Amino acid sequence: PAFASYAFPPTTPTASCTQAPTWGANRGATAIVLFSTAIICLIVPGLGLYHAGLSRSLDAVNAIAMKIIALAAVAFQWFLVGWTLCFSGAMHIRPFSHTYQLEIGSLQRMLLWDTRVDEGMWDGKSHVSQRAYCIFQLSFAIIAPCLLSSAVACRLRPVPWFIFVLLWTTFVYDPVVFWVWNYEGWLYRYGVIDYAGALPLLIASGASGFVLSAFVGNRPSFRDFEDDVHHSTPTALVGSVMVWFGWVGLMLGAALSADEEGEQATISAHISSAASLAAWMVLEQRELGYMTSSCITHGTIVGVVAVLASGPYVAPAGSIIMGAIASVATYYGRRLTKHPRLRVDDTFEAFGFYFFAGMTSLLLTGVFAYYFGPDGMVKGDALQPWRQLVAMVAVTLYSGGATFILAVAISIFMRIRTTSEEEEEGVDIALHQQSIMYDKYGENLHEAKLGSFANYWWDDWLYIWSVLVALWGVVVAVALAVLASIVVCCESCTMAIKSCLTSGCGFFYRSIWSVEEKRRQAAVRVGLRQGQPTLPDASESDSDGEDYGGDSDEDF
Repeated sequence: PAFASYAFPPTTPTASCTQAPTWGANRGATAIVLFSTAIICLIVPGLGLYHAGLSRSLDAVNAIAMKIIALAAVAFQWFLVGWTLCFSGAMHIRPFSHTYQLEIGSLQRMLLWDTRVDEGMWDGKSHVSQRAYCIFQLSFAIIAPCLLSSAVACRLRPVPWFIFVLLWTTFVYDPVVFWVWNYEGWLYRYGVIDYAGALPLLIASGASGFVLSAFVGNRPSFRDFEDDVHHSTPTALVGSVMVWFGWVGLMLGAALSADEEGEQATISAHISSAASLAAWMVLEQRELGYMTSSCITHGTIVGVVAVLASGPYVAPAGSIIMGAIASVATYYGRRLTKHPRLRVDDTFEAFGFYFFAGMTSLLLTGVFAYYFGPDGMVKGDALQPWRQLVAMVAVTLYSGGATFILAVAISIFMRIRTTSEEEEEGVDIALHQQSIMYDKYGENLHEAKLGSFANYWWDDWLYIWSVLVALWGVVVAVALAVLASIVVCCESCTMAIKSCLTSGCGFFYRSIWSVEEKRRQAAVRVGLRQGQPTLPDASESDSDGEDYGGDSDEDF
Protein backbone atom coordinates (compact mmCIF):
# COMPACT_ATOMS: atom_id res chain seq x y z
CA PRO A 1 0.00 0.00 0.00
CA ALA A 2 1.13 3.49 -0.82
CA PHE A 3 1.36 5.02 2.65
CA ALA A 4 1.99 1.97 4.80
CA SER A 5 5.76 2.25 5.17
CA TYR A 6 5.75 5.97 5.90
CA ALA A 7 5.02 5.63 9.60
CA PHE A 8 8.64 6.07 10.66
CA PRO A 9 9.99 2.49 10.29
CA PRO A 10 12.81 1.59 12.68
CA THR A 11 16.32 1.98 11.30
CA THR A 12 17.69 -0.84 13.49
CA PRO A 13 16.03 -3.95 14.96
CA THR A 14 16.20 -2.45 18.46
CA ALA A 15 15.13 1.06 17.52
CA SER A 16 11.80 2.47 18.54
CA CYS A 17 9.13 2.24 15.85
CA THR A 18 8.53 5.98 16.21
CA GLN A 19 12.15 6.99 15.61
CA ALA A 20 12.51 9.14 12.51
CA PRO A 21 15.24 8.37 9.96
CA THR A 22 18.38 10.45 10.10
CA TRP A 23 18.54 11.48 6.45
CA GLY A 24 17.27 14.84 5.29
CA ALA A 25 14.07 15.57 3.41
CA ASN A 26 14.13 15.75 -0.38
CA ARG A 27 13.02 19.18 -1.54
CA GLY A 28 11.62 17.93 -4.83
CA ALA A 29 9.41 15.28 -3.24
CA THR A 30 8.33 17.73 -0.54
CA ALA A 31 7.39 20.30 -3.19
CA ILE A 32 5.25 17.74 -5.02
CA VAL A 33 3.43 16.84 -1.79
CA LEU A 34 2.77 20.49 -0.89
CA PHE A 35 1.60 21.25 -4.43
CA SER A 36 -0.77 18.27 -4.32
CA THR A 37 -2.07 19.38 -0.91
CA ALA A 38 -3.03 22.77 -2.36
CA ILE A 39 -4.91 21.05 -5.18
CA ILE A 40 -6.69 18.67 -2.80
CA CYS A 41 -8.00 21.62 -0.80
CA LEU A 42 -10.26 22.41 -3.78
CA ILE A 43 -12.36 19.36 -2.89
CA VAL A 44 -13.87 21.01 0.21
CA PRO A 45 -15.29 24.15 -1.49
CA GLY A 46 -16.07 22.02 -4.55
CA LEU A 47 -18.22 19.66 -2.49
CA GLY A 48 -19.88 22.68 -0.87
CA LEU A 49 -20.82 24.22 -4.22
CA TYR A 50 -21.78 20.83 -5.62
CA HIS A 51 -24.20 20.09 -2.79
CA ALA A 52 -25.45 23.68 -2.60
CA GLY A 53 -26.40 23.55 -6.26
CA LEU A 54 -28.24 20.25 -5.81
CA SER A 55 -30.15 21.41 -2.72
CA ARG A 56 -33.10 23.72 -2.32
CA SER A 57 -32.39 27.43 -2.33
CA LEU A 58 -33.51 27.48 1.32
CA ASP A 59 -30.81 24.96 2.34
CA ALA A 60 -27.83 25.97 0.18
CA VAL A 61 -25.97 27.91 2.89
CA ASN A 62 -26.16 24.99 5.32
CA ALA A 63 -24.82 22.59 2.67
CA ILE A 64 -21.64 24.68 2.43
CA ALA A 65 -21.44 25.50 6.15
CA MET A 66 -21.30 21.82 7.14
CA LYS A 67 -18.10 21.37 5.11
CA ILE A 68 -16.44 24.40 6.69
CA ILE A 69 -17.41 23.21 10.18
CA ALA A 70 -15.94 19.78 9.42
CA LEU A 71 -12.74 21.39 8.15
CA ALA A 72 -12.26 23.34 11.39
CA ALA A 73 -13.03 20.35 13.61
CA VAL A 74 -10.69 17.98 11.78
CA ALA A 75 -7.82 20.49 11.65
CA PHE A 76 -8.01 20.93 15.43
CA GLN A 77 -8.26 17.19 16.07
CA TRP A 78 -5.51 16.25 13.61
CA PHE A 79 -2.78 18.40 15.11
CA LEU A 80 -3.85 17.44 18.63
CA VAL A 81 -4.09 13.63 18.41
CA GLY A 82 -5.03 12.55 14.87
CA TRP A 83 -1.51 12.60 13.42
CA THR A 84 -0.03 10.53 16.21
CA LEU A 85 -2.93 8.04 16.29
CA CYS A 86 -2.46 7.31 12.59
CA PHE A 87 1.28 7.52 11.93
CA SER A 88 3.20 6.56 15.02
CA GLY A 89 4.07 3.19 16.51
CA ALA A 90 1.31 0.99 17.84
CA MET A 91 0.15 1.54 21.40
CA HIS A 92 1.05 -1.28 23.81
CA ILE A 93 -0.53 -2.13 27.16
CA ARG A 94 0.65 -4.57 29.82
CA PRO A 95 -2.22 -5.96 31.89
CA PHE A 96 -1.27 -8.88 34.14
CA SER A 97 2.39 -8.88 33.00
CA HIS A 98 1.42 -9.57 29.36
CA THR A 99 2.03 -7.10 26.53
CA TYR A 100 -0.75 -6.51 24.03
CA GLN A 101 -0.65 -4.34 20.93
CA LEU A 102 -3.64 -2.12 20.25
CA GLU A 103 -4.60 -1.40 16.65
CA ILE A 104 -4.08 2.35 17.09
CA GLY A 105 -1.07 4.63 17.24
CA SER A 106 0.55 5.89 20.41
CA LEU A 107 0.41 9.45 21.76
CA GLN A 108 4.11 10.21 21.34
CA ARG A 109 3.52 12.74 18.54
CA MET A 110 0.75 14.83 20.03
CA LEU A 111 0.79 18.47 18.86
CA LEU A 112 3.42 17.45 16.25
CA TRP A 113 5.96 16.63 18.93
CA ASP A 114 9.10 15.11 17.38
CA THR A 115 7.79 15.81 13.87
CA ARG A 116 10.71 17.41 12.07
CA VAL A 117 10.82 19.73 9.08
CA ASP A 118 14.37 18.87 8.06
CA GLU A 119 13.99 15.07 8.25
CA GLY A 120 12.13 12.89 5.83
CA MET A 121 9.83 9.89 5.90
CA TRP A 122 11.09 6.86 4.06
CA ASP A 123 9.09 5.19 1.30
CA GLY A 124 11.93 3.51 -0.51
CA LYS A 125 12.46 6.22 -3.12
CA SER A 126 11.72 9.71 -1.74
CA HIS A 127 12.33 11.53 1.52
CA VAL A 128 9.27 13.69 2.12
CA SER A 129 9.42 16.18 4.95
CA GLN A 130 7.58 14.89 7.99
CA ARG A 131 5.54 18.05 8.49
CA ALA A 132 4.73 18.29 4.79
CA TYR A 133 3.45 14.73 4.91
CA CYS A 134 1.45 15.58 8.03
CA ILE A 135 -0.29 18.44 6.20
CA PHE A 136 -0.84 16.19 3.18
CA GLN A 137 -2.58 13.59 5.33
CA LEU A 138 -4.63 16.34 7.01
CA SER A 139 -6.28 17.02 3.64
CA PHE A 140 -7.37 13.34 3.54
CA ALA A 141 -8.80 13.57 7.04
CA ILE A 142 -10.82 16.67 6.09
CA ILE A 143 -12.33 15.04 3.02
CA ALA A 144 -13.77 12.05 4.93
CA PRO A 145 -16.34 13.93 7.11
CA CYS A 146 -17.16 16.20 4.16
CA LEU A 147 -18.20 13.11 2.22
CA LEU A 148 -20.11 11.86 5.25
CA SER A 149 -21.97 15.17 5.54
CA SER A 150 -23.55 14.62 2.15
CA ALA A 151 -25.74 11.93 3.72
CA VAL A 152 -27.20 14.12 6.49
CA ALA A 153 -27.01 17.62 5.02
CA CYS A 154 -29.83 20.11 5.68
CA ARG A 155 -31.04 18.54 8.95
CA LEU A 156 -28.23 18.55 11.54
CA ARG A 157 -27.50 21.33 14.01
CA PRO A 158 -24.03 22.94 13.83
CA VAL A 159 -22.82 22.27 17.40
CA PRO A 160 -23.75 18.55 17.50
CA TRP A 161 -22.23 18.18 14.04
CA PHE A 162 -18.96 19.76 15.21
CA ILE A 163 -18.79 17.40 18.20
CA PHE A 164 -19.68 14.40 16.06
CA VAL A 165 -16.89 15.18 13.57
CA LEU A 166 -14.36 15.41 16.40
CA LEU A 167 -15.40 12.05 17.83
CA TRP A 168 -15.87 10.31 14.49
CA THR A 169 -12.44 11.34 13.23
CA THR A 170 -10.85 10.10 16.47
CA PHE A 171 -12.67 6.78 16.87
CA VAL A 172 -13.46 5.81 13.28
CA TYR A 173 -11.22 7.49 10.71
CA ASP A 174 -7.94 7.37 12.65
CA PRO A 175 -8.13 3.64 13.51
CA VAL A 176 -8.98 2.74 9.91
CA VAL A 177 -6.02 4.78 8.62
CA PHE A 178 -3.76 3.02 11.12
CA TRP A 179 -5.00 -0.38 9.96
CA VAL A 180 -4.45 0.35 6.29
CA TRP A 181 -1.39 2.65 6.03
CA ASN A 182 0.66 2.04 9.17
CA TYR A 183 3.17 -0.78 8.83
CA GLU A 184 1.92 -2.18 12.17
CA GLY A 185 -1.76 -2.15 11.15
CA TRP A 186 -3.45 -5.51 10.70
CA LEU A 187 -4.83 -4.75 7.23
CA TYR A 188 -1.37 -3.74 6.04
CA ARG A 189 0.12 -6.94 7.41
CA TYR A 190 -2.75 -8.85 5.82
CA GLY A 191 -1.73 -7.52 2.39
CA VAL A 192 -4.65 -5.22 1.50
CA ILE A 193 -4.04 -2.87 -1.47
CA ASP A 194 -5.31 0.69 -0.99
CA TYR A 195 -3.32 3.31 -2.86
CA ALA A 196 -5.14 6.55 -1.96
CA GLY A 197 -7.85 5.86 0.59
CA ALA A 198 -10.77 3.82 -0.69
CA LEU A 199 -11.22 2.29 2.77
CA PRO A 200 -10.94 5.35 5.06
CA LEU A 201 -12.46 7.86 2.61
CA LEU A 202 -15.14 5.97 0.71
CA ILE A 203 -16.10 2.84 2.66
CA ALA A 204 -15.89 4.37 6.15
CA SER A 205 -17.64 7.63 5.25
CA GLY A 206 -20.28 5.88 3.11
CA ALA A 207 -21.20 3.31 5.75
CA SER A 208 -21.18 5.93 8.51
CA GLY A 209 -23.33 8.27 6.43
CA PHE A 210 -25.90 5.52 5.87
CA VAL A 211 -26.13 4.71 9.59
CA LEU A 212 -26.27 8.37 10.66
CA SER A 213 -28.94 9.26 8.10
CA ALA A 214 -31.05 6.31 9.25
CA PHE A 215 -30.57 7.38 12.89
CA VAL A 216 -31.65 11.02 12.45
CA GLY A 217 -34.63 10.11 10.22
CA ASN A 218 -36.06 11.35 6.96
CA ARG A 219 -36.86 14.90 5.93
CA PRO A 220 -40.47 15.96 5.33
CA SER A 221 -39.61 16.55 1.67
CA PHE A 222 -38.18 13.05 1.20
CA ARG A 223 -39.67 11.21 -1.77
CA ASP A 224 -39.13 7.67 -2.93
CA PHE A 225 -37.78 7.92 -6.46
CA GLU A 226 -37.83 11.65 -7.21
CA ASP A 227 -34.85 13.96 -6.94
CA ASP A 228 -35.03 17.14 -4.91
CA VAL A 229 -35.35 20.42 -6.73
CA HIS A 230 -31.93 21.66 -7.88
CA HIS A 231 -31.95 25.39 -7.31
CA SER A 232 -28.73 26.08 -9.30
CA THR A 233 -27.48 23.49 -11.74
CA PRO A 234 -24.53 25.65 -12.95
CA THR A 235 -23.27 25.88 -9.36
CA ALA A 236 -23.39 22.10 -9.07
CA LEU A 237 -21.47 21.74 -12.33
CA VAL A 238 -18.74 24.17 -11.20
CA GLY A 239 -18.46 22.35 -7.87
CA SER A 240 -18.18 18.94 -9.53
CA VAL A 241 -15.34 20.17 -11.76
CA MET A 242 -13.47 21.46 -8.69
CA VAL A 243 -13.97 18.11 -6.95
CA TRP A 244 -12.74 16.28 -10.04
CA PHE A 245 -9.66 18.50 -10.23
CA GLY A 246 -8.97 17.95 -6.52
CA TRP A 247 -9.23 14.16 -6.76
CA VAL A 248 -6.74 14.13 -9.64
CA GLY A 249 -4.33 16.14 -7.47
CA LEU A 250 -4.82 13.60 -4.70
CA MET A 251 -3.90 10.76 -7.03
CA LEU A 252 -0.75 12.62 -8.07
CA GLY A 253 0.38 13.45 -4.54
CA ALA A 254 -0.20 9.94 -3.22
CA ALA A 255 2.92 8.81 -5.11
CA LEU A 256 4.97 11.26 -2.97
CA SER A 257 7.32 11.96 -5.87
CA ALA A 258 7.27 13.03 -9.51
CA ASP A 259 7.92 9.65 -11.07
CA GLU A 260 6.20 7.02 -13.16
CA GLU A 261 3.80 6.07 -10.36
CA GLY A 262 2.38 9.57 -10.13
CA GLU A 263 2.10 9.77 -13.91
CA GLN A 264 0.30 6.43 -14.12
CA ALA A 265 -2.06 7.33 -11.27
CA THR A 266 -3.01 10.63 -12.94
CA ILE A 267 -3.62 8.90 -16.26
CA SER A 268 -5.77 6.26 -14.56
CA ALA A 269 -7.88 8.94 -12.86
CA HIS A 270 -8.63 10.74 -16.14
CA ILE A 271 -9.30 7.57 -18.13
CA SER A 272 -11.58 6.17 -15.44
CA SER A 273 -13.55 9.44 -15.27
CA ALA A 274 -14.05 9.44 -19.04
CA ALA A 275 -15.21 5.81 -19.02
CA SER A 276 -17.58 6.43 -16.12
CA LEU A 277 -19.11 9.47 -17.81
CA ALA A 278 -19.62 7.54 -21.04
CA ALA A 279 -21.27 4.64 -19.20
CA TRP A 280 -23.55 7.01 -17.27
CA MET A 281 -24.59 8.69 -20.53
CA VAL A 282 -25.53 5.32 -22.03
CA LEU A 283 -27.57 4.36 -18.95
CA GLU A 284 -29.47 7.64 -18.85
CA GLN A 285 -30.10 7.65 -22.59
CA ARG A 286 -31.38 4.11 -22.43
CA GLU A 287 -33.69 4.74 -19.47
CA LEU A 288 -34.76 8.38 -19.87
CA GLY A 289 -34.13 9.09 -23.52
CA TYR A 290 -31.97 12.15 -22.76
CA MET A 291 -28.89 13.15 -20.78
CA THR A 292 -29.31 15.26 -17.63
CA SER A 293 -26.81 17.50 -15.89
CA SER A 294 -26.49 14.80 -13.21
CA CYS A 295 -24.78 12.69 -15.82
CA ILE A 296 -21.84 15.13 -15.87
CA THR A 297 -21.62 15.73 -12.13
CA HIS A 298 -22.11 12.14 -11.01
CA GLY A 299 -20.28 10.38 -13.82
CA THR A 300 -17.01 12.31 -13.52
CA ILE A 301 -16.79 12.11 -9.71
CA VAL A 302 -17.66 8.41 -9.58
CA GLY A 303 -15.04 7.65 -12.20
CA VAL A 304 -12.16 9.37 -10.44
CA VAL A 305 -12.91 7.83 -7.03
CA ALA A 306 -13.28 4.39 -8.63
CA VAL A 307 -9.47 4.14 -8.94
CA LEU A 308 -8.54 5.35 -5.45
CA ALA A 309 -7.55 1.85 -4.35
CA SER A 310 -5.75 0.93 -7.58
CA GLY A 311 -3.95 4.14 -8.57
CA PRO A 312 -0.90 3.22 -10.66
CA TYR A 313 -1.17 -0.50 -9.94
CA VAL A 314 -3.68 -1.09 -12.76
CA ALA A 315 -3.07 -0.67 -16.50
CA PRO A 316 -5.05 1.98 -18.43
CA ALA A 317 -7.28 -0.72 -19.93
CA GLY A 318 -8.12 -1.92 -16.43
CA SER A 319 -8.90 1.65 -15.36
CA ILE A 320 -11.42 1.96 -18.19
CA ILE A 321 -13.15 -1.23 -17.06
CA MET A 322 -13.16 -0.10 -13.42
CA GLY A 323 -14.66 3.30 -14.29
CA ALA A 324 -17.43 1.77 -16.39
CA ILE A 325 -18.32 -0.87 -13.79
CA ALA A 326 -18.30 1.72 -10.99
CA SER A 327 -20.69 3.89 -12.99
CA VAL A 328 -23.14 1.00 -13.39
CA ALA A 329 -22.83 0.03 -9.71
CA THR A 330 -23.50 3.55 -8.43
CA TYR A 331 -26.26 4.25 -10.98
CA TYR A 332 -28.35 1.41 -9.61
CA GLY A 333 -26.91 1.32 -6.09
CA ARG A 334 -28.06 4.86 -5.32
CA ARG A 335 -31.64 3.64 -5.62
CA LEU A 336 -31.15 1.12 -2.84
CA THR A 337 -31.58 3.67 -0.06
CA LYS A 338 -34.82 4.96 -1.64
CA HIS A 339 -36.39 1.54 -1.94
CA PRO A 340 -39.83 1.44 -0.26
CA ARG A 341 -38.69 -1.31 2.11
CA LEU A 342 -35.63 0.65 3.22
CA ARG A 343 -36.52 4.34 2.86
CA VAL A 344 -33.33 5.96 4.19
CA ASP A 345 -33.02 9.67 3.38
CA ASP A 346 -29.46 9.81 2.09
CA THR A 347 -29.56 13.52 1.15
CA PHE A 348 -26.84 13.63 -1.50
CA GLU A 349 -26.39 9.86 -1.71
CA ALA A 350 -23.12 9.37 0.13
CA PHE A 351 -23.86 5.67 0.51
CA GLY A 352 -25.12 5.24 -3.03
CA PHE A 353 -22.14 6.97 -4.64
CA TYR A 354 -19.06 6.74 -2.45
CA PHE A 355 -19.69 3.38 -0.80
CA PHE A 356 -20.49 1.55 -4.04
CA ALA A 357 -17.65 3.30 -5.86
CA GLY A 358 -15.25 2.34 -3.07
CA MET A 359 -16.50 -1.24 -3.08
CA THR A 360 -15.93 -1.48 -6.83
CA SER A 361 -12.49 0.09 -6.49
CA LEU A 362 -11.34 -2.33 -3.79
CA LEU A 363 -12.63 -5.53 -5.36
CA LEU A 364 -11.46 -4.78 -8.90
CA THR A 365 -8.04 -3.68 -7.63
CA GLY A 366 -7.64 -7.18 -6.24
CA VAL A 367 -8.37 -8.47 -9.73
CA PHE A 368 -6.44 -6.09 -12.03
CA ALA A 369 -3.42 -5.05 -9.88
CA TYR A 370 -0.34 -5.70 -12.01
CA TYR A 371 2.29 -2.91 -11.85
CA PHE A 372 4.64 -1.45 -9.21
CA GLY A 373 4.64 -4.29 -6.70
CA PRO A 374 1.17 -5.45 -5.61
CA ASP A 375 -0.08 -8.53 -7.44
CA GLY A 376 -3.73 -9.08 -8.32
CA MET A 377 -5.55 -12.08 -9.60
CA VAL A 378 -4.46 -11.42 -13.20
CA LYS A 379 -0.83 -11.66 -12.06
CA GLY A 380 -1.26 -14.91 -10.18
CA ASP A 381 -2.48 -13.99 -6.68
CA ALA A 382 -5.97 -15.50 -6.61
CA LEU A 383 -6.48 -14.62 -2.92
CA GLN A 384 -6.06 -10.85 -3.34
CA PRO A 385 -9.77 -10.19 -4.10
CA TRP A 386 -10.64 -12.13 -0.95
CA ARG A 387 -8.32 -9.93 1.13
CA GLN A 388 -9.92 -6.83 -0.35
CA LEU A 389 -13.38 -8.17 0.49
CA VAL A 390 -12.42 -8.96 4.08
CA ALA A 391 -11.05 -5.45 4.54
CA MET A 392 -14.20 -3.88 3.07
CA VAL A 393 -16.53 -5.89 5.33
CA ALA A 394 -14.44 -5.22 8.44
CA VAL A 395 -14.28 -1.45 7.86
CA THR A 396 -18.00 -1.32 7.01
CA LEU A 397 -19.07 -3.10 10.19
CA TYR A 398 -16.70 -1.15 12.41
CA SER A 399 -17.58 2.24 10.92
CA GLY A 400 -21.32 1.63 11.04
CA GLY A 401 -21.29 0.32 14.60
CA ALA A 402 -19.03 3.06 15.94
CA THR A 403 -21.11 5.75 14.20
CA PHE A 404 -24.31 4.46 15.79
CA ILE A 405 -22.72 4.47 19.26
CA LEU A 406 -21.41 8.02 18.81
CA ALA A 407 -24.78 9.27 17.54
CA VAL A 408 -26.61 7.74 20.49
CA ALA A 409 -24.11 9.17 22.98
CA ILE A 410 -24.41 12.71 21.55
CA SER A 411 -28.21 12.55 21.38
CA ILE A 412 -28.34 11.86 25.12
CA PHE A 413 -26.88 15.28 25.91
CA MET A 414 -28.25 17.46 23.10
CA ARG A 415 -30.69 17.47 20.21
CA ILE A 416 -28.96 16.57 16.98
CA ARG A 417 -31.60 17.17 14.35
CA THR A 418 -33.62 20.22 13.40
CA THR A 419 -37.40 20.22 13.76
CA SER A 420 -39.80 19.48 10.92
CA GLU A 421 -40.96 23.11 10.91
CA GLU A 422 -37.40 24.38 10.55
CA GLU A 423 -36.72 21.98 7.69
CA GLU A 424 -39.87 23.00 5.84
CA GLU A 425 -39.15 26.73 6.07
CA GLY A 426 -35.45 26.18 5.31
CA VAL A 427 -32.55 25.44 7.63
CA ASP A 428 -30.62 28.46 6.34
CA ILE A 429 -32.97 30.86 8.12
CA ALA A 430 -33.58 28.56 11.11
CA LEU A 431 -29.91 27.79 11.86
CA HIS A 432 -27.90 30.62 10.31
CA GLN A 433 -30.34 33.51 9.90
CA GLN A 434 -29.02 33.82 6.37
CA SER A 435 -30.15 32.61 2.99
CA ILE A 436 -29.47 33.21 -0.68
CA MET A 437 -33.23 33.74 -1.21
CA TYR A 438 -34.59 35.32 1.97
CA ASP A 439 -33.25 37.51 4.74
CA LYS A 440 -33.90 36.86 8.43
CA TYR A 441 -37.20 38.77 8.25
CA GLY A 442 -38.55 36.51 5.50
CA GLU A 443 -38.29 39.06 2.71
CA ASN A 444 -37.44 37.72 -0.72
CA LEU A 445 -34.11 39.25 -1.67
CA HIS A 446 -34.61 38.86 -5.42
CA GLU A 447 -38.08 40.37 -5.37
CA ALA A 448 -36.73 43.33 -3.40
CA LYS A 449 -34.47 44.13 -6.36
CA LEU A 450 -37.36 45.24 -8.61
CA GLY A 451 -38.57 41.65 -8.79
CA SER A 452 -37.71 41.27 -12.44
CA PHE A 453 -36.86 37.97 -14.10
CA ALA A 454 -33.74 39.52 -15.63
CA ASN A 455 -32.42 40.63 -12.25
CA TYR A 456 -32.92 37.14 -10.84
CA TRP A 457 -30.80 35.52 -13.50
CA TRP A 458 -28.26 38.33 -13.40
CA ASP A 459 -27.69 37.68 -9.68
CA ASP A 460 -27.40 33.94 -10.31
CA TRP A 461 -24.84 34.32 -13.09
CA LEU A 462 -22.96 36.95 -11.11
CA TYR A 463 -22.61 34.33 -8.39
CA ILE A 464 -21.31 31.80 -10.92
CA TRP A 465 -18.82 34.22 -12.45
CA SER A 466 -17.48 35.10 -8.99
CA VAL A 467 -16.82 31.40 -8.44
CA LEU A 468 -15.04 31.16 -11.81
CA VAL A 469 -12.90 34.19 -11.02
CA ALA A 470 -11.95 32.64 -7.67
CA LEU A 471 -11.10 29.38 -9.43
CA TRP A 472 -8.93 31.27 -11.91
CA GLY A 473 -7.09 32.86 -8.99
CA VAL A 474 -6.42 29.41 -7.57
CA VAL A 475 -5.06 28.24 -10.92
CA VAL A 476 -2.72 31.24 -11.11
CA ALA A 477 -1.53 30.59 -7.55
CA VAL A 478 -0.89 26.94 -8.39
CA ALA A 479 1.10 27.95 -11.49
CA LEU A 480 3.24 30.25 -9.38
CA ALA A 481 3.72 27.45 -6.86
CA VAL A 482 4.89 25.12 -9.62
CA LEU A 483 7.33 27.74 -10.87
CA ALA A 484 8.65 28.27 -7.36
CA SER A 485 9.01 24.51 -6.90
CA ILE A 486 11.01 24.23 -10.11
CA VAL A 487 13.28 27.08 -9.09
CA VAL A 488 13.82 25.63 -5.61
CA CYS A 489 14.27 22.02 -6.67
CA CYS A 490 16.31 22.45 -9.83
CA GLU A 491 19.76 23.70 -8.87
CA SER A 492 20.78 24.29 -12.48
CA CYS A 493 17.73 26.52 -13.05
CA THR A 494 18.56 28.42 -9.91
CA MET A 495 22.16 29.01 -10.99
CA ALA A 496 21.05 30.04 -14.50
CA ILE A 497 18.53 32.57 -13.18
CA LYS A 498 21.08 33.90 -10.70
CA SER A 499 23.67 34.26 -13.45
CA CYS A 500 21.22 36.15 -15.70
CA LEU A 501 20.22 38.47 -12.88
CA THR A 502 23.85 39.06 -11.94
CA SER A 503 24.89 39.81 -15.51
CA GLY A 504 21.91 42.08 -16.13
CA CYS A 505 22.31 44.00 -12.88
CA GLY A 506 26.06 44.27 -13.43
CA PHE A 507 25.64 45.71 -16.92
CA PHE A 508 23.04 48.20 -15.68
CA TYR A 509 25.26 49.23 -12.75
CA ARG A 510 28.32 49.65 -14.98
CA SER A 511 26.32 51.88 -17.33
CA ILE A 512 25.17 54.10 -14.46
CA TRP A 513 28.71 54.16 -13.06
CA SER A 514 30.23 55.28 -16.38
CA VAL A 515 27.80 58.22 -16.62
CA GLU A 516 28.46 59.28 -13.04
CA GLU A 517 32.21 59.00 -13.55
CA LYS A 518 32.10 61.28 -16.59
CA ARG A 519 30.06 63.85 -14.68
CA ARG A 520 32.52 63.68 -11.77
CA GLN A 521 35.53 64.20 -14.03
CA ALA A 522 33.84 67.17 -15.70
CA ALA A 523 33.13 68.74 -12.28
CA VAL A 524 36.76 68.23 -11.27
CA ARG A 525 37.99 70.02 -14.37
CA VAL A 526 35.61 72.92 -13.77
CA GLY A 527 36.73 73.16 -10.14
CA LEU A 528 40.39 73.26 -11.09
CA ARG A 529 39.78 76.11 -13.53
CA GLN A 530 37.90 78.11 -10.86
CA GLY A 531 40.44 77.33 -8.11
CA GLN A 532 38.01 75.25 -5.98
CA PRO A 533 39.03 72.08 -4.09
CA THR A 534 38.64 68.85 -5.97
CA LEU A 535 35.95 66.28 -5.24
CA PRO A 536 36.94 63.08 -3.43
CA ASP A 537 38.52 60.41 -5.52
CA ALA A 538 36.27 57.68 -6.90
CA SER A 539 38.15 55.03 -4.94
CA GLU A 540 37.30 56.69 -1.63
CA SER A 541 34.00 56.74 0.27
CA ASP A 542 31.85 59.83 0.44
CA SER A 543 30.57 61.49 3.57
CA ASP A 544 27.58 59.12 3.79
CA GLY A 545 29.81 56.06 3.85
CA GLU A 546 28.88 54.79 0.37
CA ASP A 547 31.57 52.82 -1.39
CA TYR A 548 32.55 54.10 -4.85
CA GLY A 549 35.22 51.48 -5.33
CA GLY A 550 36.29 49.91 -8.58
CA ASP A 551 33.95 48.15 -10.92
CA SER A 552 35.29 44.63 -10.40
CA ASP A 553 32.99 41.62 -10.62
CA GLU A 554 33.05 41.20 -6.84
CA ASP A 555 31.15 44.48 -6.38
CA PHE A 556 28.25 43.17 -8.43
